[in-house]
Amino acid sequence: MAQPLFKILDKLLKLHKSLYQIAVEKTEVLKKGDLEALNNLMKNEQSHISAIQMVEKERVKLMQELLPGKKEATLQECLALFTGNEKEDLEALQEGLTQQLLELKTVNDLNQQLLEQSLQVVSLNLDLLVPNNPANYSKDEEEDMPNLSIFDSKA
Repeated sequence: MAQPLFKILDKLLKLHKSLYQIAVEKTEVLKKGDLEALNNLMKNEQSHISAIQMVEKERVKLMQELLPGKKEATLQECLALFTGNEKEDLEALQEGLTQQLLELKTVNDLNQQLLEQSLQVVSLNLDLLVPNNPANYSKDEEEDMPNLSIFDSKA
C-alpha cells in the first residue's frame, strides 16, 4: 500500500531536483544575458512542469484512494495510515520534497529579481535612446508663438 505512494513521491522529488538544476542554470544565463540559452532553458523548464503536474495528479488520485472520504487529503493525513519503516521512508521523502521546494523557491525568487533588474536596465536604455520630450520644436510650441515675421509681406 505504501509502495505506490513511495514511487510517486520519489518521482516528484527527482523531477523537482531536476527543475532546481534548471533554475540554477537559468540564474547563470540571466547574469550573462544569453537570450537563446534562456529560451532553451524555459522550454525545458516547461516540460518539467508539465511532468510534475501529471505526477501530482497521480498523487492526488492515490491519496483519494487511500483516504476515500477526503476530497483533498494531505500527505500528513496519509502518513497516519502507515507504521514502522514505511512511515519513516515516506516521512523522509516528504522532508526531502519540502526541502527541495524551499530551495527551488529561493532560486526562483532570485531569478525573478534578476529579470526585474534586466527589465529596468532595458527600460532605462530605451528612455535614454528615445526621450519622451524631444528637444526640437513640436507643433504645439509653434502654435503658442506669436506670428511675427522679419519681412513685411505687404511691401
